[in-house]
Amino acid sequence: GRDGVEKFLTTTLPSAYEEYILDLYNLTRHKIGRWLKGQIVLSLVVGVVVFIGLWLLGVEYSLLLGVLAGFFELIPFVGPIFSGAAAILLASSQSLTTAFYVFILFVVVQQIENHVMVPAVTRFTTALSPVVVLISILLGGKLFGFVGLILAVPVAVFAQELTEDWSQWKTRRRGLGL
Repeated sequence: GRDGVEKFLTTTLPSAYEEYILDLYNLTRHKIGRWLKGQIVLSLVVGVVVFIGLWLLGVEYSLLLGVLAGFFELIPFVGPIFSGAAAILLASSQSLTTAFYVFILFVVVQQIENHVMVPAVTRFTTALSPVVVLISILLGGKLFGFVGLILAVPVAVFAQELTEDWSQWKTRRRGLGL
């Protein structure tokens, strides 16, 4: 069965372009699905690592804070700041030394995530360069606010698919001597 977008496209597109656009849509949808699965895996990993780190530091409610960190991981840029701030505030009620160690834990987790995990997951799931992802998120957020942050990577994936297809079409055309 076709989903709503496919039905809309087949209804509105000229039949000469229908197959081409549907193929492009399905490629993009597949990559976005893989990207979303990657984001969920990242969230789970960050949540578990934060939970274990907080638990080892003896922070109260470490499981709740780990779940919070995993959930907020899905919100670009500000999510990790919110979860880190909550954990640091809670840890500061135990001791300032514990709060300092929690701060260090979140900095280390974010550095590993931003420099190792996110680039690897993004490249594996979408074949997008981490630089393209960062630029698309920054532009999306600047131009369209929170909605732009959410839609930035899907739009970048679609743009990449369109560009790759255009490039392949030009190469085939040159090969035919047109």
